[in-house]
Amino acid sequence: MSCHDLTYNGASTVKLTAGIDGKKGYFNVPTVYNAVYNFRQFWDGRAKDLKDQSLQPIANPVEMGNTVEKALQDLKANRAYVNAFNAIYSDGITKNNLADALSEFEKNTYYA
Repeated sequence: MSCHDLTYNGASTVKLTAGIDGKKGYFNVPTVYNAVYNFRQFWDGRAKDLKDQSLQPIANPVEMGNTVEKALQDLKANRAYVNAFNAIYSDGITKNNLADALSEFEKNTYYA
């Protein structure tokens, strides 16, 4: 499941998007389509670009309620992710590489 439902223009269909354990967020999620062209990221503009915003939802207590460190541990425990990261990055799964991979995925989510 994703907050950014691609069948609804990559956004949310509700006023306030639910996060983990049904917690209500403060905003509805913006579309991910063409997000690379946004001047700033998030509704409040707190991130300068996709890479800057990419890890913030992981650690947000409402959105994903995780830590980046735990997410990295989980990725490293999955052989498919280890292989995928190693195929792209010489140093494998790192915080910087995760941010890069997420932002590159978002750059390629566009509506033409």
